[in-house]
Amino acid sequence: MIVYNPFMKQIHLHILTVLLLCSSAWAADLTVELKNPPGTGTVEILLFDSPGGFSGLRAPVRSVKIPAAGQTDYRMTGIPPGEYAVMVHHDENNNGELDKNFIGIPREPVGFANGYSPKGPPSYSRAQLTVTEESSQTIPVELSRPLGERGRIGAG
Repeated sequence: MIVYNPFMKQIHLHILTVLLLCSSAWAADLTVELKNPPGTGTVEILLFDSPGGFSGLRAPVRSVKIPAAGQTDYRMTGIPPGEYAVMVHHDENNNGELDKNFIGIPREPVGFANGYSPKGPPSYSRAQLTVTEESSQTIPVELSRPLGERGRIGAG
C-alpha cells in the first residue's frame, strides 16, 4: 500500500532544486566573435563534442541559428565543461542548410575556432577548445568560402 506523504514531496523538490543549481554552476558561456559579420541571411553556430559528428558536420551537441544583421558577438550559455569543436556557418539564402557542391565542399562561408581554415575535410582537433567550469570565453572566428569568392580553388 502506498501512502501519500507531503513531507517526501518537499524533500524531492529540495533535491531537484539543488541539482538544478549545481548543474547551472558547472556551466560556462561561450561568445563567438565574428571578424567579418554578414548583414543578411542567418548565422548558425555549431558545437561538437566528438570527431565523428564534426567530420560530417552532423549531430552537433548544440546549434544556434540567429538572423544576421551585422552583429559581431553571438553568445551560447549553459555549456557543460568539456572539449568541443566550434564551426560557424553563414546561411546566405536562408534555406536552413549549409549549401555544398557536388563533392561536398561548402559553397557558403564557414569559420572555425582557433583561426583554423581547412584545406580539406575539417579536423576536430584543429577547431577544438576546452570549456572549463564557470568560465566565459570569447572565440574569434572569420568566415570564408572554402573555394574562394568565385567558387574555384585559388581563384577567390
